[in-house]
Amino acid sequence: MADLQDYIDAAPTIMALGEFTLTQVENKLGNLPDPPSPGTPEPITKEIVIAIFEQVFARHSLDTALMAANGYGALAKQHGITKAQAKTIVEELRAMVGVYNAS
Repeated sequence: MADLQDYIDAAPTIMALGEFTLTQVENKLGNLPDPPSPGTPEPITKEIVIAIFEQVFARHSLDTALMAANGYGALAKQHGITKAQAKTIVEELRAMVGVYNAS
């Protein structure tokens, strides 16, 4: 269990602003709302894969295209999918390029 000094050590600027008691701090921290549930991701569709394919292969390399898209998060947002889904699609496209180049 934390004591008041632990909170002072963790947040000296905040704790120096006023006379916060241990009870006040712990009551506030104990009443933080739960984070929202992650929800169910939208399914990956053929149209999304084709759109990402066309976007990333409009550049000379996947890495350059990914940088131009501002990363997986921005790419995902552009196509209405999660960051993890965007990363999966790009990594699988990268693997497909490897298979193609090896044949």
